[in-house]
Parts: sequence; C-alpha cells; structure tokens
Amino acid sequence: MEYSIGTCLGCKKCLYCGNELSIQKKTRKSTPNLKKIDSNENNLVNNELINECEIIDLEGTVQTISFNLVVKPSNSAVLPSKWMEIEVLSLDDILVDVYRYVKKLIGDDEIMHSDYLITFKPEKNAGSGTQLIDMHDYKKFLSDYKKLSDRKKNMTIMVSLKKKEKKDKQSKRKRGLALDSEGSGSENVDVRKKKNAVPKLADFSEVIQQEGHVIRELREQYRCDQHDTCFIDNGRHTKLTAMHLQCWVKEIIRGTVDNTKMPNLPIFTQSNTAPFLDEFFAKLDGSDGTGEFANFKKTFEDEHISVSQIYDLTDAEFDQLGVKKIGWRKAIRAAARRYNR
Repeated sequence: MEYSIGTCLGCKKCLYCGNELSIQKKTRKSTPNLKKIDSNENNLVNNELINECEIIDLEGTVQTISFNLVVKPSNSAVLPSKWMEIEVLSLDDILVDVYRYVKKLIGDDEIMHSDYLITFKPEKNAGSGTQLIDMHDYKKFLSDYKKLSDRKKNMTIMVSLKKKEKKDKQSKRKRGLALDSEGSGSENVDVRKKKNAVPKLADFSEVIQQEGHVIRELREQYRCDQHDTCFIDNGRHTKLTAMHLQCWVKEIIRGTVDNTKMPNLPIFTQSNTAPFLDEFFAKLDGSDGTGEFANFKKTFEDEHISVSQIYDLTDAEFDQLGVKKIGWRKAIRAAARRYNR
C-alpha cells in the first residue's frame, strides 16, 4: 500500500486540514473531458481567427473593382447610371471616388459626405441594400463582391441624396465671415491647395484627409499626355497607379521623401518602366535579327502611341498601324507585356 506524507493511513484524511483526499481524487476524473471541450473550443476560435486573417489580407490588397453607380436625388427620378472601375486599397478609396463623381454630376461644390447615403446591393436586386459606412460594412461589401464576381454578376452602389435644409442669406453670410476669420489667422495659406483639398468628410480621419490631399497634388504634378499620371526619369515613363500613390504619400507624410523623388521601394523599381519607341523596336530587331520592326516606329509615333499602350492594342488597331502579320503582332505584344500596368 502506497503511503502519502501527511495523510492518515486508516481514514485517508489530511492530518493538517482534515479533508478526505479520496473524495478530491474522484472529483479530478472529469478533468480530461474539460480539456477536450477546451480543445474543441480552441479549434473553433482558431478557425474564426483564420477567417478573420483572410478578410484582413483581402482588405490590405490593392484590387480593381467595378460597379454600377446610381445616384438618386431627393426630389426627382433616378439619374442615368455610371459604370465605374477603380483601384482600391481601403474603404476610403471608394468613398472618395464616389464623392468626386457625385460632386461633378450634381454640380454642387459644397456637398458633403453627410448629405447623402451610400448603399450597395447586387445589380437588379429590388431590395434596399446595405449601408457602406464603416469597416464592418466594407468587409461585407468585399465578401458580397467576390461572390458576385464568381457568378459573373455585377454590384450596384446607390447614392441617395438627402433633402437639404433651406438656408437664408444671413446664415450664409455668417458662415462666410466665420471662414474668412479662420483664414486670416493662418499666414501661410496656399490658395491652390485649399481649392483642390479633399473635403473634410465626417467619416474620414485626419490622416486620410491629408493623404487624399497629397495624392491629388501628385496627380496634378505628374499628369502625363501619354498616361493619366506617371513619373518621367531619363525619358522613361513609370505609370503611377493607386498603389504607387498610396505608398508615396505615406513616405511623404513620414518625411522620408518629398514630392520630387520616388521612395526606395520595390514597387518603384525602374526595371519595368517603358522605354522610348526606338529603343523598344531596336530590342525587337536585335532579338529577331530581321531589322523589320524599326519600320513601324514612325507610324506609332505619328499616332502618339507609347510603349506602355502597345499591349492593349486590338487586332484592328494593329491593322491601322500596318502590323498585319500575326507573327509581328505576337512578337510586339510579347515584348510590350512587361511594360503593361
């Protein structure tokens, strides 16, 4: 018989506290079941965390989304819809683009984000839709958008304008005086920046407003005749996508670079920047050995076609440019693929 120190050999009671240790031993038998339950619960929690991480990864990825934008005024019928295709990194990218289109459509420079309601739903769905306001709504939007894309269906974003309260001339005058008094207190006000500034929307954080303002400045500064926005260095064009601008703005705000120098990040590498047309066709002739591709350079220049645009040319457009042989088209497209962004 095994003897435990501090225990009565006959009654199995503790000599110090008087508790019967055999009873405590019996109660411990349920411990394995408890551990099993905890293990199952942990598995459920882990699965939830995995799903949450997948959503977070999706949110942090730059992706191109397309949707049908519908604007409904408060006192009239629905306006003709607008098909939009934008690059987004976060909810704010959608809100900013929607705001700009609504502002341009109704011609109201004073409209604010709080003056309308944004909802989303599948196209041709008769329901009222789901609000698109915060990150919880954005997660559902991404989830629903992926499901619709897999089924080759479209998403609709509805902008419902709210009724504006009538403001008399006196209130407008007071508001104008208040704005003038605030502006007079600042000594270094740039009028052009103030005009192009992203509006102070209720849902936007101060950082997002600042980023949006700098992005608009970069787009204006690096506007290109061949592309919407691009950085030109030694004659090479680097097209600035939404991801480029987002990364550049964050580095500007951190103070590591300014608006004249691109950040030292992999996305800004010059290896895939588009060369001049003569360099492009010279490389084609060097790999082919025939020297016939250089004859197309002048035709492409006359049509103001850049190297980064060649990959998107249709067969009909190649015919207009004199590139009629299938082998020529394949070779030119293959060489231009690396410069297509």
